Amino acid sequence: MVQHVWYSDKTAQLKTPQGIFEWFVACLLNQSVSPEHLFRVLNDLRNGGWLNYEKLRTLLVTDPAKLKADLREALKSYRFPNKATKAILINVERTEKEYKGNLHNIFHFSKDTAEVWKRVNDLYWFGSKKAGVFIRELVVQGLWDLVLEQIPIPPDSRVKRVLFRLGFLEHRGDLKEVEQAAKKLAKEAKISCLDLDCALWLVGGICTERKPPCEKCPLDFYCPSFLPSK
Repeated sequence: MVQHVWYSDKTAQLKTPQGIFEWFVACLLNQSVSPEHLFRVLNDLRNGGWLNYEKLRTLLVTDPAKLKADLREALKSYRFPNKATKAILINVERTEKEYKGNLHNIFHFSKDTAEVWKRVNDLYWFGSKKAGVFIRELVVQGLWDLVLEQIPIPPDSRVKRVLFRLGFLEHRGDLKEVEQAAKKLAKEAKISCLDLDCALWLVGGICTERKPPCEKCPLDFYCPSFLPSK
């Protein structure tokens, strides 16, 4: 999972249009890359001024071709530089047109949890997994007053794999079964589905598809897939 690591006062920074934009880009680039690599890419972008929302907004108007080329060059160490460049610029345009230059207006324009969830999911190249991470942090920081329990778990391969190996799923590919199992487990644990998703995603980093290092997993004692080998 991505983390906001640049500021001593995370909440104060996230309150600002610039801060929430940086958090958005961090979530946007959290795509099949290691946390260490993601942090390097983000710091390179920030040091080069390519996370400055006002700079990007201005250059989109005055010199979009050069901006695209320069941003793609700044992202050359990232796994998907072309897709990331396109996504950042499209979302800057949408933020200007739809949310008056401030992504917090996604929440302020409609404080209904379902509507906010839909708006965040609709951001370009974002989707439910990134949307869940993005929203959860803003709720945890007390900036968006939403009901996390009403937001569905955004299952990915890691989460499904862990639920399956722990014995909560009969069929890993059945998304309805994944959602039902996650809701039941979250209710029993008295946490939101997004909190459960975060925990299972972290465990999934250890619980790899092939040859998982089970002895390093905090859930090894409870895992039916590991117990026979103990």
